[in-house]
Amino acid sequence: MADLFISCVEPSGDRLAADALALVLARRPTLDVIGCAGPRLRALGVTAVVEMESVAVMGISAVLARLPSILRARATLREALEQRPPVALFVDGPSMHLTLAAGARARGTRTVGLVSPQIWAWKPDRTAAIGQAYHDLMCLFDFEPPLLQAAFAVHGGCVWHVGHPVLDRLPAASERRSHPSPLFGLAPGSRTQELVRHLGPFLATAEAVRRQIPGARFRLAGPLPPGAPAWVEAVRDIQALQPCHAVLTKSGTVTLELAWMGVPQVVAHAVSPLTAAMGRRLVRHVDHIALPNVLNRSAVVPETIGRPHPERLAAALLEQRDTPPVPLPGLGRPGATERIAAHLLTALESPHRPDETGPTAGGRLPGAP
Repeated sequence: MADLFISCVEPSGDRLAADALALVLARRPTLDVIGCAGPRLRALGVTAVVEMESVAVMGISAVLARLPSILRARATLREALEQRPPVALFVDGPSMHLTLAAGARARGTRTVGLVSPQIWAWKPDRTAAIGQAYHDLMCLFDFEPPLLQAAFAVHGGCVWHVGHPVLDRLPAASERRSHPSPLFGLAPGSRTQELVRHLGPFLATAEAVRRQIPGARFRLAGPLPPGAPAWVEAVRDIQALQPCHAVLTKSGTVTLELAWMGVPQVVAHAVSPLTAAMGRRLVRHVDHIALPNVLNRSAVVPETIGRPHPERLAAALLEQRDTPPVPLPGLGRPGATERIAAHLLTALESPHRPDETGPTAGGRLPGAP
């Protein structure tokens, strides 16, 4: 039986879990860890009973296309959890994880959630299911624990704000220095379906910018496509976009990363007509998709959803050049990764009950923001 089960179903979750697990392994180097793991977790020695790439899909159309493999992965993870690992960490992915976590908790595993389901955006009636699934839930935004306090009080668990790890791994806006030449960025995403939908329109937007600024160059966060123009440079680290005068990006955690680094951005998220229609029906409690806009409850960065229009996006990108950093309320202070790792170590030491010295329902981990 493994000492720790970890499941993440998307690249951002793989990064969150790997950063915390690296700190845990520094204290517990012989820890046996299995689960649904991406490349970062596998590099740390996690045994992947399911590889994250087999389930990392976005959008209703993509999920339907991959449904058989997703169901097989769910069954495999359930079998691993039936071996009753002492502690199980589930990172985001509530559609996959809530049922798995509830079953594991019922069998005696201490279940820990990292990243609260977005009940503030859609499906607010999930609070009871969340409280039933997790002994402990670590939230990244400070407004989330109050929304879940009652459910965790009823089911005897703990929910608190640990802060956002983006503050730990990226330089702040105060360190930004704009590139002296006209340099812009493109962040179309990493998943195959994201690249299919975004890369072409994003490159067309870059060409539209160059028609107005012939010397403009671009940094692309990700691999270069075949036949990419010479004025596009591929970069592997999102930090390489910090000197850009403005970045065209898809939605997601990347919008928060760019905002923390002080980089002006334009958010354009292409989705299928089916996903767009379902999204309009399901998401009723927020008016925005970009996280900086969600946190500020107003459009502090331009955003669009649906079919991208390169000429319009180019105009927005040029208008955003070197605009001041936007505020980011609700993130807390640096140190979230250390706090996540500290709680995992505590859970591993007392796996069969919530930590009696830790937070009460709706409380905070000692030292949390």
